[in-house]
Amino acid sequence: MAHRTRRRTALVAALTALALGPVAVLGVAAPVPASASAPASAPTGPAEASTDCAAVGLEVAAVVDGTVLCTTGPEPGDPAVEAGAVAEASSGIQCYGDGASGARVQLVYAHPPSLNRLASLEPAMRTRAAQMESIFDASAAQTGGRRHIRWATDPNCNLQVLDVTVDGSALPSTNFTALINALVAKGHSDPDRKYVIWAETANANPSLCSGLATLWYDTRTGEENWNDAKTGYARLDETCVRSVFDGRTEAHELMHTIGGVQPGAPNATPAGHCRDEADRMCYDDDGAGGVSMRSVCSSANELRFDCGHDDYFYANAPCGAGGWLASRWNSADSRWLEAVAASAAPAPANDRLGAAASLTGYSGSLGTTNAGAGLEAGEPSPTGKPGGRSLWFRWTAPVSGPVAFDTCGSDVDTLLAVSTGTTGSMTGLAPVGASDDDSLLGRQSRVTFTAQAGTTYLVQVDGKGGEQGPLALRWGAPHHGYPDVALGAWYEAAVNWMARFDLIDPRPGGGFGPKTKMTRREVVNVLWRLADRPSARSTATFADVPATAWYLPALSWAVEAGLVKPYPDGTFHPGATVKRGHLADMLWRLAGTPAGSPTSGFADVAPTHKLAPAIDWAAAEGLVSPYPDGTFRRKKALTRQQISVILFDLASSPDAWAEYGGAPPSAVVFPH
Repeated sequence: MAHRTRRRTALVAALTALALGPVAVLGVAAPVPASASAPASAPTGPAEASTDCAAVGLEVAAVVDGTVLCTTGPEPGDPAVEAGAVAEASSGIQCYGDGASGARVQLVYAHPPSLNRLASLEPAMRTRAAQMESIFDASAAQTGGRRHIRWATDPNCNLQVLDVTVDGSALPSTNFTALINALVAKGHSDPDRKYVIWAETANANPSLCSGLATLWYDTRTGEENWNDAKTGYARLDETCVRSVFDGRTEAHELMHTIGGVQPGAPNATPAGHCRDEADRMCYDDDGAGGVSMRSVCSSANELRFDCGHDDYFYANAPCGAGGWLASRWNSADSRWLEAVAASAAPAPANDRLGAAASLTGYSGSLGTTNAGAGLEAGEPSPTGKPGGRSLWFRWTAPVSGPVAFDTCGSDVDTLLAVSTGTTGSMTGLAPVGASDDDSLLGRQSRVTFTAQAGTTYLVQVDGKGGEQGPLALRWGAPHHGYPDVALGAWYEAAVNWMARFDLIDPRPGGGFGPKTKMTRREVVNVLWRLADRPSARSTATFADVPATAWYLPALSWAVEAGLVKPYPDGTFHPGATVKRGHLADMLWRLAGTPAGSPTSGFADVAPTHKLAPAIDWAAAEGLVSPYPDGTFRRKKALTRQQISVILFDLASSPDAWAEYGGAPPSAVVFPH
């Protein structure tokens, strides 16, 4: 387990000494006319789903249980792989569990009563499945993840191919509705199955591998998305199993069934594809050359998904990754895909409550995996939703105050719960909070609560539906709410702390203004709030500070505490920006002017400079660092994000306060 705890925590009290609706397929007995679909508009946001196929450039495929399913319609197909060209490799498939439970991709051979060639075609079908597997996994690797298909197999990892006899009229690609209805009539409409069907068709072009598939236009994230909640069908000509093809068409059609490509995506075409070539899902699909295609990725990417990693497939997206997919359906999150290989993994050490891993500090983060984890007898489900691969952590609150735990950055759909109790008993757990899909984090989870100093909290992280793979866990001050501070930004934890403990005010308009430079009056006010707003014994007087100045109480305290003094002309320069050297000096004085720090060695700070003791101290405490050329640049102005991080580091560093009354103020410093 990689465990990283930040030296950035939170502040609670005073520095006492200074205080002086989607489209679906499920069939009926006869083809369904377009008028049967419910009227609706194309989705414009993550809360909407379309049940009007024509409105989103698709065709009605079928209806099952009253749910309309759309299709992209027959596609041009892929030609045979040219001699000497690179074909997709085949290295086998991954197998999960019993091969039947949960979401599974089911292979199907559909044929007329008079012809059944399954015995001769099945080996090639298995090869196509392995090639599909390779395409999905190699595509995920481009964004640092893994994705394997959850195939329907027997318990011994043998792919199952359903042998389905249908009327010959249902087999041509022009009668997809009849084929779906025929499968439904035979019971093949399981919402836990996506069906990949090779149809025995006498008039198929042997030089092309053609297909079509169902697709819901539903941009919602999470399990409510119909592409993730319902069945789907992909139909291929049986010619696709010939040795001159390599699974690329099958992979394309399966991607449709799990939601790629949604309308409104940055490079979406009119009917479920994309325009930024080369990409397995991209081509001009309007039939009239009206789509303006763009060459973005090399031709080698023709066998990979999502050329720009911004339209429909992004594995292992970092916490706070922006773009369209941040709040829309990402097919890499499909429950028909697994984020880790199925090879047996040893159970993590903290798979059991009794071996819960220790978390330290008010704020921190870690990366781990739940691969190989399981459930203990009597273990509760975090949210009442099925899990199955949980990890346990224990955290003793170093201070009373608001705190949040989240799984932002995880590569699997998560469940999260926080409880009190002991690591010795499942029955003694008292729930504090639980989360499935967070409104801000999508399929990741977040629990916010008020911690009590000295109380030990038990944190349970699970993969929803038994998902396993890379997990992330963060803890610290709850989310800031600023629209201009991205999740996962390098300064986010510091901003959370500043916001939740009311150390800084928003900018006009409600934003944080991360790159806005801070003035002397603003910094003095922040430090005063950090000290719990103490009252000065007298009011400071400066030539350029009116008696009604909003920051005068803070400035009076700062003068009395020795943090600032007038310029020679008696002014304060309240609107001047704060420079690196001056901030180091103020914080050094705030910490009690500790002496004896090692010389920093900055190329532009002489040992005899008046600010050298403060700069040396700040460098020794890790509050500042040199530029690449070895300089400090003491006259460089600082931004709100930079000052937030420096103050956050200061508040969490016991050593930084060594000269302050002989020990750091316990109400301010949260030891790790």
